[in-house]
Amino acid sequence: MSTVRTFEETGIRAGALLAGNTPCLEVNDNGVLSIPARTRPTGFHLMLAVPRNNRTVVAQKNIAQDGGLYHRFCMTMTETDDFDVWIMIDPIEIKRAGSNVWTAWHELKSNNVNCWYLDETGCMKLFQVGIVTHDNGDTFRVVGEWKWQGQLYWLPKKCADGSFDDSDWRKTREVVGKPASPKWDSFSIRCQILDHPDMAALVADLINRNSLPLWTGDLEELNPSLDAITPHTPGSALVEWYNLFAGQSGQGIVRFWGFDESGEPKLYKAWIHGSDILEAPDPDGIKRLHRGNVIRYGEVKNGWGSKPNGLPKLTRVRRVR
Repeated sequence: MSTVRTFEETGIRAGALLAGNTPCLEVNDNGVLSIPARTRPTGFHLMLAVPRNNRTVVAQKNIAQDGGLYHRFCMTMTETDDFDVWIMIDPIEIKRAGSNVWTAWHELKSNNVNCWYLDETGCMKLFQVGIVTHDNGDTFRVVGEWKWQGQLYWLPKKCADGSFDDSDWRKTREVVGKPASPKWDSFSIRCQILDHPDMAALVADLINRNSLPLWTGDLEELNPSLDAITPHTPGSALVEWYNLFAGQSGQGIVRFWGFDESGEPKLYKAWIHGSDILEAPDPDGIKRLHRGNVIRYGEVKNGWGSKPNGLPKLTRVRRVR
């Protein structure tokens, strides 16, 4: 058994150490960490080895704040001949409440790291790697998945008179991103990565070589909408977003049709949790949904959790497409 899990599609290798100065834990092909017997872990130092010189920016995002910035103040990096090796200084914290166990995610220092790749033509991709337990601490896993893919463009800015002036492109244009498909949602919710100094340098390099294409399409294409759900599909819902690193077992938001007090159809939103998904997990033990998936559900549950007036959640969930 190895001490790293390799994500073949990215070349990134990931491993973990228990909180404190300990050797790297063994990890199997599906990401399950080998925890020493009679050990009650309190946290993990995530370790990433990213291929050198492949235009990848590694950073965490402040999930505790809407529009939170990308940062790296809690990570340290060393260089090898082939890799930049990043290690979390502060461990990913393990949370416990009764029988529930999870890794802290809604934090300044969350349970995952963002690996942003930008190629020579402005094609951008985001791969997230982190540590979760979706079975209340029975296993802890190093997992990863693609979270965004698309293309960066120049968007001309209009002058006061409505015309476009390219006499100084630094003042009259901005960088925007077009998702490769509606599955990836708008780049605007992740655009803070452009403010990170390392990514800003990569973008500036493309700008100086005139390698970013000019955006000439409709602005609506930058914010792809989801397919509408009609009132004629009772018991169905559409996934707006889902994150395997969120909540205790992965969670997201869906939209579904119900009826208001007068009996008229109305569009509602609800939470969805990995523990309520009836599908079999992927080979790495994780149940995944993506933006745009259509699901069927068994019940709309109100008044759950610590926020009785919050959004309901859906139970007995199965993916339709």
